[in-house]
Amino acid sequence: MEQWVRDFGFTEHYQFYTEPEIKKSFKKYIKTLLNRTNSITGKKYKEDGTIFSWELANEPRCWGTNMGKNKKCTTETVTSWIDEMSTYIKSIDPKHMVSSGEEGFGLAGVDTDNDIYQFGDGNDFVKNASLKNIDFATIHLYATYWGFKDFIKEGIQYFESHAKAMKEQVKKPIIMEEFGLPVDLRDEVYPAYMQSLIDNDYNGIMFWMLAHDEYPNYDGFNLYDKDVTTYVDDFTAIQKAKGGKKVICKKCKAKF
Repeated sequence: MEQWVRDFGFTEHYQFYTEPEIKKSFKKYIKTLLNRTNSITGKKYKEDGTIFSWELANEPRCWGTNMGKNKKCTTETVTSWIDEMSTYIKSIDPKHMVSSGEEGFGLAGVDTDNDIYQFGDGNDFVKNASLKNIDFATIHLYATYWGFKDFIKEGIQYFESHAKAMKEQVKKPIIMEEFGLPVDLRDEVYPAYMQSLIDNDYNGIMFWMLAHDEYPNYDGFNLYDKDVTTYVDDFTAIQKAKGGKKVICKKCKAKF
């Protein structure tokens, strides 16, 4: 996002969401991508059933890596952008699902003083997930970055509070899109996280990140082949069993 801002001669992160010329260019990028032909299937991406869904951004919020918050950026700034871009995608590709890609910040009514639940980052989790053209919610979790003191207790609170909001208010699916912990915390925390995510009916659970053994562990969160056996395999069967019988959807196949 910040590269787009710089390329168009602006200086604030939030301007990615507000400047007409940036939004116009981003829509051109979207249109080009959706109409690209898959070299393997021979289908345009917008007609390709091998694509699960479209995600608007990685962690859209009022600040980024090198550009901080600006008081002009509010929840309305980010929500309006998510609404506009998700609607634009659906106008070209009504067949695929769309998600925001957000972390889950901005959720009222949670008994905690951790500011990730506040709205200062420009996110309103419920409002964003409730938008007409957003099909499911996403959350991320990086407990060591977010000031958690009790990794298990606060992590489970995060999972439960977002799942409750989706079930009681939004009534759409929710995916834990990425979470990671350093190696020394995994044996104790990951099993508790996985069980809580399954117990709270998350529709998908993904780590950050699975990597080949030769790939460097830049942020300390990589899972390699041996780690998948340790932390994932046992829970795969449990999650699969909760999914019930395999559904053959002729209507779904007919769409593509």
